[in-house]
Amino acid sequence: MSAPDRGARWSHGAAMIALLVAGCRGSEWPSAPSELRLVVSEAWRGGTRLVWVDERGDRWAVATGGDVGDETRDEQASVSPDGRWLAFVSSRGRDGDRTSLWVMPAAAGATAVRVTDGDGDDVDPTWTPDSSRIVFARRTADWFVLTAVEVGGAVGRLRVGPEITVASGPRHHLAPSVSADGEIAYQEVDARGSRIAVRSRDGSVTFATDGPTDATPAWRPGGGLAFARRIDRGDGAADLDLWQVDDDPDDDANDADDQPRSLLELPGTDESGPRWSRDGRWLFMTSISRVDDATLPSVVYLDTTEPGPARMLRDQLGAVARQGPAIAPVALDARALADGPGYADALALAWHQRAFEREQASAAVDAGVDGRDLGL
Repeated sequence: MSAPDRGARWSHGAAMIALLVAGCRGSEWPSAPSELRLVVSEAWRGGTRLVWVDERGDRWAVATGGDVGDETRDEQASVSPDGRWLAFVSSRGRDGDRTSLWVMPAAAGATAVRVTDGDGDDVDPTWTPDSSRIVFARRTADWFVLTAVEVGGAVGRLRVGPEITVASGPRHHLAPSVSADGEIAYQEVDARGSRIAVRSRDGSVTFATDGPTDATPAWRPGGGLAFARRIDRGDGAADLDLWQVDDDPDDDANDADDQPRSLLELPGTDESGPRWSRDGRWLFMTSISRVDDATLPSVVYLDTTEPGPARMLRDQLGAVARQGPAIAPVALDARALADGPGYADALALAWHQRAFEREQASAAVDAGVDGRDLGL
């Protein structure tokens, strides 16, 4: 992989970028019930499914799963800013590890529609501010490129517009996040590492971080970026933590304020994929814990306005492998979130439960019962 000039900038023209923030068309949209607050991807029958959960982590409804086949992966959910659509990627109908982009009404019992076809691998969907387009990363023969597709129409009559390329070139472009004014932050990867790029509406590109281990940016409502950064702990140990950049990287007058600073450090686990609540108070993320050769992903969140521990979004019936949180554009129940279990204690309990479930699965196999029929 070549290492092009550090200050390289691309422009596909202001007209193309303006398409990403064009007005929404049509008014026949589904309505999401008010109780649907958060979506997570959880382990299910050898794959993953999407479930709606509340602020306590309890399931309200299954969004996807059904009879789509074992080992199907439904993940990387993204709720549209108007709260009416749910985009996600799925391996349905695909061979191997490839995924396509799907869309469904953000409502319990809704039907999903496949949006993209072809041999590419579509990942990391996010919505434009007006909910009319989805920006995502597509793996081609050599690179991940950023692509946008228009989505509109009414329930049962989904209209999919033409796809346009947003960012491409001799490097990977991943994990886009679109700000309220149409700027696209994304993870750019080349031979030197990974850093956070910001593409303006005129097509120019600047860099919010220098890397070399920065990933998965997310715009905070009102401004600023959260992102993941790998930190060397010494003695060969390293993990991902969350960092933030507060101000506009183009504003030379405030360069001191533009320097990244730590937002959340949890040694021993990897935090990535930050997602903000509508008011910019609550920051959700995926945290991955490893013990020996086993991994346990959890959805963790932090109150960024008050000091306090990170907490796990844990179902009261027990911890399940969860990741990829998506937050509906509603006011979250702050009291319920503040009462959530501390991550350290909840994680220890989750590992204990994982060991118990494995013992159950082993006993079921010995008894001639398919452990999947027990939900294991």
